[in-house]
Amino acid sequence: MTLEDYYDTLTLVTLNELLEQYPQIKIKELLSTFKCNINPDLEEFLTTPTKAIQSEQRDITRTYLYLELRNNKLIVVAYFTIAIKILYSEGLSKNLVKKLDGVDKNREVIPSYLIAQLGKSNTCDYKI
Repeated sequence: MTLEDYYDTLTLVTLNELLEQYPQIKIKELLSTFKCNINPDLEEFLTTPTKAIQSEQRDITRTYLYLELRNNKLIVVAYFTIAIKILYSEGLSKNLVKKLDGVDKNREVIPSYLIAQLGKSNTCDYKI
């Protein structure tokens, strides 16, 4: 199986979609399938309901999950979370501010996307 074939077996869903369609208890079970020994903070963010779910419900973040069907059970093999943050332009050159903003060189604050979390599970066992 090629890497491209493996990616085709994965399903990308948003946590928000899951929250709209399924009871939280089922979503918590699914999120608990994510394991990451390399970075326990990544695992904790997703598996601690007060973090990922509350951040999603409060419109602080958007979390995207890559799911794999293994032994008739869905598991989370990877995820990423995006947040909107404000970049303050104080101390930046006007040219850089215009490049970052795209319009105004005098902008004092620039809305920006932040990759807040990015993780791959220990259970993602694709081998080339």
